[in-house]
Amino acid sequence: MPRGGPRANSGGAREGAGRPSLPTVPYQAKLRPETIERMKQAKARHGCGNIGELIEMALDALEREEKMEIKTIFGNTFDWEAVVAHMDDEIREAIHATSPDVSPQDFYAIYVIAHFDKYGEEFEFDKENPQV
Repeated sequence: MPRGGPRANSGGAREGAGRPSLPTVPYQAKLRPETIERMKQAKARHGCGNIGELIEMALDALEREEKMEIKTIFGNTFDWEAVVAHMDDEIREAIHATSPDVSPQDFYAIYVIAHFDKYGEEFEFDKENPQV
């Protein structure tokens, strides 16, 4: 491949040294950098014959990334959407307004503290044996 990497053509796929490369798909923008790096490494190992497989891998990774989970201090793991559904709306919105770019795990940690401050008790998901 020429130094400097391939250039994108108008069709969205990249080309370089006569070989097709991983197409530019809208999903790549949502994937974590380490996932994209793994895809590049897989492409280098498998060559251009497995582009469809690499796209499928990207879609699978995107699906896994969308299923966010949080971990409690007791090691329990919960689906992020289930946790959010049980949060106090006022607290959740206040955290979102002041810390919009934190990860779900960090958001959860902030929420647990704010919940205790407001209610004087632990958030149900943060108990050793949550009843949810």
